[in-house]
Amino acid sequence: MTTEDVKKLGESSTIYIRDLLELLEIYNKYAEQINKLYEPFLNKGLRVFPSTSSV
Repeated sequence: MTTEDVKKLGESSTIYIRDLLELLEIYNKYAEQINKLYEPFLNKGLRVFPSTSSV
């Protein structure tokens, strides 16, 4: 399932948990990569939180 697939879903559509978890896993990988890229700025308060984190 891609983000385009999600955009096509209507209010009455079903999203399977495994598809949602797959999307969250992809998001978390991007968040980790962004944190690595911006690591020099992290001490200034910039932080990207993984989707499974609580803020």
